[in-house]
Amino acid sequence: MEKNHKSRNLVKGVTFLFGVITILGLMGYLIFSMFTANNSPPNLTVSTFYDSQHKVHKVVVKNAGDTTAEEVITRWQIIGEGRVIDTITITMRYLPAKSQKSATVCVPKNESLQVNIQIISINYQTP
Repeated sequence: MEKNHKSRNLVKGVTFLFGVITILGLMGYLIFSMFTANNSPPNLTVSTFYDSQHKVHKVVVKNAGDTTAEEVITRWQIIGEGRVIDTITITMRYLPAKSQKSATVCVPKNESLQVNIQIISINYQTP
């Protein structure tokens, strides 16, 4: 009976020690990040690629800065045969620091019409 009690104490001790080490590690990381972050503004980059399998354009907005961007608005033109077919707006409410979000743009289903999308503007707000 006493052996079973000692093994329970060992499990409790190991669990407690693991929890303390984890909490101290997280606190150390947060303190390190607090002193080394330079609080740069949002650094937004936009890239697109065409998915020929699904016949859609994928749009990826990446925030490489240290600050969150809110209300990210990108305006696009769909261009076909040298003229503007349509203008679209993609809004992303929240884009955290060091992250990315994607959107999909479907274009008209006209096989004879070769279309491209072109960015017009990028706007965002900081919290």
